[in-house]
Amino acid sequence: MIDVIKRVLLVLLELGVLAPVVVFDPEHVSDVMRDALDIHQATPGEHVRGDLSAEDRAVRRAVDAITEDDVRSHVAAFTRMPSRVVGYGGERQARDYIVSQFEALGLDRITTETFNVTVPIDRGGVLTVKATGREIPINGLWPNDVRTPTLPAEGVSGPLIYGRRGEFADFNGSVVDGSVVLMDFGCGQNYVNAMTLGAKAILFFDDGNVTRGEAEDKFLEVPVNVPRFWVNREDADRLLEEVERRDVRVHLTARMDWKTVESANVYGYLPG
Repeated sequence: MIDVIKRVLLVLLELGVLAPVVVFDPEHVSDVMRDALDIHQATPGEHVRGDLSAEDRAVRRAVDAITEDDVRSHVAAFTRMPSRVVGYGGERQARDYIVSQFEALGLDRITTETFNVTVPIDRGGVLTVKATGREIPINGLWPNDVRTPTLPAEGVSGPLIYGRRGEFADFNGSVVDGSVVLMDFGCGQNYVNAMTLGAKAILFFDDGNVTRGEAEDKFLEVPVNVPRFWVNREDADRLLEEVERRDVRVHLTARMDWKTVESANVYGYLPG
C-alpha cells in the first residue's frame, strides 16, 4: 500500500511541474519558479556568492585585459593576408601568426599537428580584351560540388555584356547566348539565369554586397559546369566603361585543380 501511495505522489508531482509548462507560457512559468525558489541570476561582473578564489581572480584579470582594440588588431592581421583557404599562402601565414601569438601569451607545449586534405587549387586565369590585348587576372570561384571552373585548354571567347543583378529583365537588349557576362556579386543565385540563357562564363566583381551569404550563393551542391570567376573592382569598372562605349570581345583562360596538400592544427595549453 505504501508503494502505491508513493507512486501516486510521484505522478501528482510530475503533473504539477509539467502542467504549467504545457498549459501556460513557459517563460512566465520559469520566472515564477525562479521567484519561488529564490534563484538569483548574476549580472556581468557580479559575484554570485562568496569571494573569488585566486584562480578565479586570475581568470577575471585575463578576461578584463581583452580589449576591443586587441580584437581589431588580430582581425586586421588576418585580413591583410592572402587567401587563408587550406592550400593557399595565407593559410601558412595565419598558422605562423597563431603560433607567434600563443608564444607571446606564454602558453605551454605549443605544438603543430599536420594532416592531409584535398582542396581545389586555383592555378590562375586571364581575361584578354581582344581589341587591345590588355590582360586582366581572374580567379576561379569555389567548385560546384567536384566541378571546378576550369575552362577548356583553348579557353573561351565571346562578347562581354553587363548582366547587373541577373534578373531576366536585366538582359533585355543583350544577346546572352555565347557571351561572357559581368555581374554584380550581390545577385544571389541569379547568375544561373545567365547560364540558362547560354552564357559561356560569369565574371563577378565587388558591387558593395560581398557577404558570406552572397558567397555561399555562388556555388551549387551539384557538379554543374558553370564557369564562375572573380575580377577586381578596378578592372571591372574599366570593363564596364568599355562595354558602354562599344562592343567588347574577350578571351578567357583558367584552370583549377584538386590537390592533396598539408594543413595543420595548432595547439597551446594553459594549465588550470
